[in-house]
Amino acid sequence: MSLMWPGPIPEEAYQVYVDAWHRHADEPVRPNGPGDEPRVGTALFFAIAHDEAAAKEAAARGWKGLMRRIVAVHDLDRLALSAEEAEAALSPLARAGQALLSPGGDAILDQLTAMSGTPDHVAGALKEVLAQGRSDYLVLQVPTGDMTFEEARLTLRLFIDEVMPQLV
Repeated sequence: MSLMWPGPIPEEAYQVYVDAWHRHADEPVRPNGPGDEPRVGTALFFAIAHDEAAAKEAAARGWKGLMRRIVAVHDLDRLALSAEEAEAALSPLARAGQALLSPGGDAILDQLTAMSGTPDHVAGALKEVLAQGRSDYLVLQVPTGDMTFEEARLTLRLFIDEVMPQLV
């Protein structure tokens, strides 16, 4: 099966996937066909605007809104579970959401929004991801969280018109 990784995939994780893919290549039950090769996709969330600060602000709202919703999914856990069980039920993503939404969580936003910015900035960041040679395709996640429809549309338009031509 193909692998979809949230963001640029680290070399170690990539190698674990490719090794496992080849190790099980001859097993009788496989979802891929003969001669297929392992495929790795990179899922990315970013915002693009002609003003870098506007892009980063939209991306920050997007991340916070997404994480707020992921954490909120667990709000009712405590009605059916003890406090300890409810805490244990939190996914790693929900725990990351709690960290982002907690006091001091804005420090995490610098990393999460690093790829957001002007078309030239985003193209440069994507060139770096693609140059690693560990991604066969990209999946863009837009809109996300509290990103507005207009911000999402601008991101996609700038990606198509100004970023993609720099990647081919």
